Amino acid sequence: MNELEVEHCVQLTANETATSLINECCHLISALVQATSVTFMPADDAVSAEQPGVTTFDVAKENIVFGRMIVEAPHDVSTRKSQIYPVTALLANQLTLLNRCARDLLTGLYNRQALDDRLKEIFTHTEQHDKRRVIHQRVLAVIDIDHFKKINDTFGHLYGDEILVLFSGLLKETFRAEDWLFRYGGDEFVIIMNDTSVSDAKAVIERLQQRVSGFKFPAVEKVTLSIGYTLIDQKAGIGEVFDRADHALYWIKKQGRNGACSYEALAEQGDGKQSAYDGGVELF
Repeated sequence: MNELEVEHCVQLTANETATSLINECCHLISALVQATSVTFMPADDAVSAEQPGVTTFDVAKENIVFGRMIVEAPHDVSTRKSQIYPVTALLANQLTLLNRCARDLLTGLYNRQALDDRLKEIFTHTEQHDKRRVIHQRVLAVIDIDHFKKINDTFGHLYGDEILVLFSGLLKETFRAEDWLFRYGGDEFVIIMNDTSVSDAKAVIERLQQRVSGFKFPAVEKVTLSIGYTLIDQKAGIGEVFDRADHALYWIKKQGRNGACSYEALAEQGDGKQSAYDGGVELF
């Protein structure tokens, strides 16, 4: 490596967030091959066929494709693979480490720290995505497994853990690859649905409830869910959005659990003005 490569790699490995890692790699590749522009497209985004002057390079490791580097240049950069591949390999290594730190060990879903980081990116407009794709709406859902403590107390934590793992599998089957699934803690889960309206979210959540209702879990056999959800309003702020979803969740629990409701539906009927919990939910 020349001095420029070494300098950039040192900075790269010292960074803590995926966004800064990706930005550093884009700058490095641009400097190495004199590119017009270098952008990173996450694997969730659709990738169009390469066009003249545009070359893509996968960022992948251990059968996980994190995304692609899109390199635009007035000259053919495919002949410079020997310079680009070490950078994409280094980025893949770093993203692999970050990915492991961001996962819940039991379920494989993203953990609470990953949720915090993702929401901060959304609300500060620093998330990485294809610039040609604009996400207009997002919905946040908070899910509780009903009476989970009783399940643990009655059948033991081994059965409780098995239910969490199986339920997480049902979540993955129900939601799309572009949606984000988090285990917030215990029996609490959070879903961020991208490019989704409240009415679309309702349909997906109903599908999840039907799938869970029809699934035979070990020991308990039947599991039900309580779900509150709301549109992510960036003007409201992170805490307020969570407070709205939690308000809807709390309302469902007051009705006897085993149901789902949006904050917007409660607001329409005049039941969405007061926080479900005193002072709201402080998460950050």
